[in-house]
Amino acid sequence: MHLVRPTALVAAGVLALAACGRSEPAPGIVHLDPRLADGRASADALAAQRREVRRYDAANGALDGWRIASGNVLGGPYPCAIEPVGNAPIALEHAVDPAASLATSRFNAVELRVLAASSGRATLRWRRRPTAGAAAPGTPTAPWPEGQSVQVSFAGSKDAQTIGFDLALHAQWSGELDALRIEPDQGSGQRIAVESVALVERGWGFAPERLEAERGAARASGDGGLIQLDLDARRAWPAAFDQELFARCTVPPRGKLCVDTATLPALRGSVERVQFEVELKTADGPWSRIALRKIFPKEKPGETLWRPWTVDLSPWSGAEVELKLRARDASPQASPAGGAAANPSNASADANASTDASAPAGATPTALGVARVLWGAPIVLGEPEDERLPNLVLVTLDTTRADHIGERTPTHMPVRIVACDGCVAFDGANACSNAMPRRASSVRYGV
Repeated sequence: MHLVRPTALVAAGVLALAACGRSEPAPGIVHLDPRLADGRASADALAAQRREVRRYDAANGALDGWRIASGNVLGGPYPCAIEPVGNAPIALEHAVDPAASLATSRFNAVELRVLAASSGRATLRWRRRPTAGAAAPGTPTAPWPEGQSVQVSFAGSKDAQTIGFDLALHAQWSGELDALRIEPDQGSGQRIAVESVALVERGWGFAPERLEAERGAARASGDGGLIQLDLDARRAWPAAFDQELFARCTVPPRGKLCVDTATLPALRGSVERVQFEVELKTADGPWSRIALRKIFPKEKPGETLWRPWTVDLSPWSGAEVELKLRARDASPQASPAGGAAANPSNASADANASTDASAPAGATPTALGVARVLWGAPIVLGEPEDERLPNLVLVTLDTTRADHIGERTPTHMPVRIVACDGCVAFDGANACSNAMPRRASSVRYGV
């Protein structure tokens, strides 16, 4: 919509037009690209970390720790060759010992090593520990919730291949596990040879689509890609607990840091408290903490989703500063070093993490652990002077047919007047390419 002429004003709608100003864009917008102290992107450094939590190997027609829930075992040269029975896909199930614990925070991927001649799809399902009165752990009668699954495609090959299930960002990947189920399906009754199943902890398992690389910049952005949590997505910079990310900028007039914070879903069932911190340092000053945020993943899972956070930087307007972003496990039982006690896999992952081959020459190899938190779309904004305020306000109304808006509600008549005669669009534009107004008159004669 390029030109809108108001023709009526009613109590049900308020249209505000900001003060007129200059046509130049407001200054003071600084997009941040937080990185590790040595300049590497945290996503790249974390992606080099991989640790097998547990591995199950096939031998003599069986897979250690797993039962063949559907399918017939075949003889031959392979350690565990299976063919489907009827139309049911092959299924492997692993039941967690009731006396043991298998938390989703301990691993974030499952890798199935198979020999499959034809392409197909593989599904991983999981079941959480049941509540009182539910089916006993690991029993075949317990249902497999549809929402607790992930499916991937694989290609046929004459050689063995690894089918990976990435779980770190799955909304339902949290809590204590009762059982796992894998269903490799090639269709047409074709057999498959299983070699092993591994529970894997990856530092960061997602290939990012770098923002700056798309723009042809000299150096790609260090973010980990566009990460969606629930229905909200942000370009995210992943970090492990106690991993520090740094960014430099000149603070614009009346500047403020705007950043979204989130955690990975697995923390919802295991970590009581997470603390986000922002520190600042000028050229000749020490580091000082300027902002602190605490969230409670176990008690309030909604706080682990993307949440906006604004930090006032106006005292440093015009100054060159360095910002430090850090998050830690602040649970009462967590160790001061960042939560190894609350999450035992953290300590072992750090101790056994592989050396990061992407580190620049001369850099000290560091075991960076596993991504636990996300910093989203960090930006420093300055407030424009009064005379530089925008002189255009775009008001978007959705589903505003004059014959249906506000129907059967107390505001039906006033809102109907707004819809019929409140605004007339001389040049209408549809923001959605696959949606059209119910009637052409909605665009020509009213909003």
